[in-house]
Amino acid sequence: SNSFDRPICEAHLGFPERLPWYDSQLRACAHNYPASLFKLTGFLKVKILKFNKMNLIKIFCIPNADGSYNTGETHPDEWLEFVEYGIIDTASMRECWKVLPSYNYPDNPFELRLVEADYAINRKGFRVDLDFVDKAIQELDNAAIEANEKVRRVTKGKATKVTQGARILKHINEDLNTGLAGVGLKHRGDLQDASDEVLELLELRDATVKTSTAKYLKAKYGNYNGRMMNTLRAYHARTGRWGGSGFQPHNLPRYDTTQTEQNLVLSAFKEDNQELKDILFSKSTHHVLSDHLRSCIIPEEGCEFVITDYSNIEGRILAWLAKEEWKVKAFADYDKGLGPDVYVSTFSRVFDTPLDKVTSEGRQMGKTVELACGYQGAVGALTVACKMFGLPVLETDKAVDVVKAWRKAHPNIAKFWYACQDAFINAIKGYSTKVNGVTFGKRGRDVVIGLPSGRYLVYPRAVVEQEEVRDEAGNVILDEEERVILEDCIKYFFGNRFVKTYGGKIVENIIQAIGRDILACALVALIEGGYTVPLHVHDETVVEILKGNAHIVQEIERIILSARPKWAVGMPIAVKSCKADNYRKG
Repeated sequence: SNSFDRPICEAHLGFPERLPWYDSQLRACAHNYPASLFKLTGFLKVKILKFNKMNLIKIFCIPNADGSYNTGETHPDEWLEFVEYGIIDTASMRECWKVLPSYNYPDNPFELRLVEADYAINRKGFRVDLDFVDKAIQELDNAAIEANEKVRRVTKGKATKVTQGARILKHINEDLNTGLAGVGLKHRGDLQDASDEVLELLELRDATVKTSTAKYLKAKYGNYNGRMMNTLRAYHARTGRWGGSGFQPHNLPRYDTTQTEQNLVLSAFKEDNQELKDILFSKSTHHVLSDHLRSCIIPEEGCEFVITDYSNIEGRILAWLAKEEWKVKAFADYDKGLGPDVYVSTFSRVFDTPLDKVTSEGRQMGKTVELACGYQGAVGALTVACKMFGLPVLETDKAVDVVKAWRKAHPNIAKFWYACQDAFINAIKGYSTKVNGVTFGKRGRDVVIGLPSGRYLVYPRAVVEQEEVRDEAGNVILDEEERVILEDCIKYFFGNRFVKTYGGKIVENIIQAIGRDILACALVALIEGGYTVPLHVHDETVVEILKGNAHIVQEIERIILSARPKWAVGMPIAVKSCKADNYRKG
C-alpha cells in the first residue's frame, strides 16, 4: 500500500517519486471490499495466501513503546517467517489485483489525482509540539499517581488503581447496597444517596481513563523528526471518507477554544505554572489535556495555520439533492446575510413559532431536531440527540409530534428516503433506477450507487430478505388475522459479516459520500496549487502558510469554493476560516 511499500521503495530502492503508483489496498477499499489482505483473499476466493501472519507485521512494522523497531537480529526465527510471508503476500496482492473491480480506482482519473494529493499530505504530515507533549505526559503520570492513591483510600484498599473498574464497582455496590451497572459518569443518576467520596471516585474514574489522552504517547513515540506522517487513511469509511491511523486525528475531542485560551493553557503546562493552572482549570488535569489535544499540532517555525471548515455541509447537500427548495433558499439567504440560520428556520417550522420569537434555546433544539431527523431518525434518535446536547428529553407523545412535524416540513427529504430504498431493492433485483441525480444499479453481485461526481458507492453482495416485524420490546407483530407481518430487509457484506441498511441510512451514505467528493476537489486544488496541507479532518482543511500574508485567508477560501465541481451547481456551499498558531476548533 502507499503508506507502506511506496515510502520504502522511494527511500531505500531509489524509485522516483512520480512513478505511476497503484495500490491494491486502496483499490479494494475504494469498492468497499475488505482492507485486510487475508480477509480480501477469502472474500475474492483467491487461494494464494496460505496463512495469516499479522502478528509478524506487529513485530517488525510497528514501533515499540520506546520508538525502536525489532529486527532479524532481535527475532531471528520470526524474521525467517516474515521473509516467507512477504513472498506470499506479494503473490496474493497480484492475484487480488487481477480480479478486483476498477471503476472507482484506478479507472477514475480524478481519483488517481486525489490519491497523489493524499500521498503528498500523508508524506508531509504535521508537526507536533514535543515540549508540550512531554509536559502533558508528565502531568498525566503525576495525576495518575494521585488518582490511584485516592482510589486506594476511598475503597479501603479494595482497589489500588483507577483502571480497576470491576473492583471499584464492587466496592460501590457493597458500600451502598445498590445494583449500579457501571462506574461511568452516566450512572451517577442511579446514586441518589451516594456520598461525596463515591461521586468523586466516579469522576476520577471517568477523567483518568479517558482514552484520548493516550494520544500524547502516540505523538511522542510515533513522530519522525517531530512530524506525524501517514495518519490519514483514504477510503477508510464505506462512503469513501478518510479515517485515522496511529495518532488518529479524526477522533480528537471536540472542544471550542480561542487562541488566547490556547496560549494560556500551553504556557501553564510548558512553564509548569501552578498558579496559572489553578486559575484556569476548573476540571481535572486529564480533562484539560484531553480538551487541548489539538494544541499539540503546530505549524513550522515562521508559519501559521489557516483552518477552513465547511458550514453544515451535510444539511446543505441533503436539502439540495432532495430538492427541498425552501431549505436551499434558507441556506442561500443566510449566506447572503438576508435571513436566520437554518436551525432557527427549522425550529420555527417544526414548533410553529414566528422567526423573531425563536430564542437561543430554541435554536439549539432546532439543531438537535435537524441532526436527529435528517436521515429518517424517529423518537429514539431524537432522545439520543437531546441527551447528547444536554437538552431535556421530550415525552414520547411530544417526541412523536416533533418527528411528524419535521417530516411534514421536509416532504421532499422524506420522499427521498423511501425512493432510495425502493431503488436499492430494484437494483438488487437487477433493475436500474435514477433518483434525483443518483443512479442505482448492479455490477456483478454488488449494488452500486452512481454519485453526481461519477464515483460509485458500492454495497458488496447486497440481498433483500423478508424478516418478521417486531415492536420495541422485540415482540413479533401480527396482522388482524394473526399472521406474522413481514417486511423487506436490505443486507450487504461489510467487514466479515452482513449488515442491514434502509432508506435513511442509504441517504446518509450518499450525502456523506458527496460531502467527501466536495472536500476531495478542494484538497486536489490546494495541493496542485502548491499549498501545504498537513492535515484535514472530516469537513475541515488545514493549510500551513508563512506568517504575514494579510489576504491569504480570502485566497484559500476562494480556491476551496471555486473547486466546487460543475455537477454541484446550485448547492449552497459556505465555508468559514480562521488563522491559528496551533490546530484548534472555534
